[in-house]
Amino acid sequence: MLSALDYSLILLYVITLLVITFFKRKKDESESDYLLAGRSLTLPAFIATLVSTWYGGILGVGEYGYQYGISQWIVFSMPFYVFAILYAVFFVKRIRLSSALSLPEAIVQEYDVTSGKISAILIFLLSSPAPYFVMLALLLGFILPFGIPYWILVVFSSLFSLIYVIYGGFRAVVRTDILQFALMYIGFFVILIFGLNRVGSFENLLSLVPEPLLHPTGHQPFSYVVVWFFIALWTFVDPGFHQRVSAAKSPKTAKNGILISVIFWFLFDAMTITASLLGVVLLPDLSNPVMVYPELGNLLLPSGFKGLFILGLLATIMSTADSFLFLSGQSISRDLFGKSGSVSITKWGIFASAIGGIGLAIFNPSVIQLWYGLGTCIIPGLLLTVLGTYFPFFKIPVKFNKLMMILGFFASLIWLNLGSTELGAFLGIEPFYVGLGLALMIWFSGKLRIRFIQKA
Repeated sequence: MLSALDYSLILLYVITLLVITFFKRKKDESESDYLLAGRSLTLPAFIATLVSTWYGGILGVGEYGYQYGISQWIVFSMPFYVFAILYAVFFVKRIRLSSALSLPEAIVQEYDVTSGKISAILIFLLSSPAPYFVMLALLLGFILPFGIPYWILVVFSSLFSLIYVIYGGFRAVVRTDILQFALMYIGFFVILIFGLNRVGSFENLLSLVPEPLLHPTGHQPFSYVVVWFFIALWTFVDPGFHQRVSAAKSPKTAKNGILISVIFWFLFDAMTITASLLGVVLLPDLSNPVMVYPELGNLLLPSGFKGLFILGLLATIMSTADSFLFLSGQSISRDLFGKSGSVSITKWGIFASAIGGIGLAIFNPSVIQLWYGLGTCIIPGLLLTVLGTYFPFFKIPVKFNKLMMILGFFASLIWLNLGSTELGAFLGIEPFYVGLGLALMIWFSGKLRIRFIQKA
């Protein structure tokens, strides 16, 4: 397992995060400072925080890659590249023209207060840090030399994130993300060097991987693969994207930052997929695929390098856990119950988000199921509203919009619960399609209402 040197590196990482958080913190921060770091993100900082935040589900990625191979690229990667590029081209300038400090606030400006509150609830759920608390707990359970109950590990993981997020706000999130961006790439570079050396070459690795894992879809049901392309619409409603675009120094910084981030995501995807295939070859009888990366590090790496790789995993997860904790807390406090100008109410919301994330992580300790469930239920209710906020063509009357958000969400949720616990779709129809289909019907009715009024 881990040596004293490895534990020392991990302890140094924890101390560094805290030092970064408390270093040069403003005593009297405005709301813009706390929520958007004073709209001062430079291009390097923008790229670092966006890339690291987007890729936080590293253990879930490993679990999927171990089971389904290169289809990881088709399911979890390419759809998000496409929508990220579209976001850069079509959303950035429109977002920067708005004075809103959050996505629900932008919806309030375009629709009404109730629409904003409904969106705040949905974004609170969508941004839940629960999947990342699960991964942190599993990784801590692997690191620590003595057995600790899973629920205690979940609570501990959330408390550490809570400390520096509440104290430092978005500025602390960005500062720590810069460090974590570097560590995630260094960690996987190390494991690939040792892993490819073990199997001989990348070509040898491919020759040893079972054929199903080299199939583009991993031989999964086509409907399940396709639905992830729709779930990738998550990008359009992602409050993290909206927050970082709003926090960038300029629209140019935000647009170029997203486009460059796609390149970094591509490189990291190549690294993680290769690591997953190494796990398949070198750990063929792994009982818990979600731990493929930690187990691979334990198998391949000597003292010191092992700790460095664990840091890469921790950094990848923490960079998203802190961002989602911040966004979820902001949505439930400031956008739902609070009022603009209050930093303290946001801090209470972050605490509430941590409590909710703990409960959800304990109730459902599956990263992929949490991703699937949250995305498939919430995006149908949010997507058309967000499009209507920034694109006049998609805007519909307020009453129709509120109905669309509520019914789009509940239709997907009910349909999801009608299916099996193994993510099987009821009647073979994915819940996402049911929710989005109903939302589109309501949206079309709203457009017809506008045309009727115009003719009258």
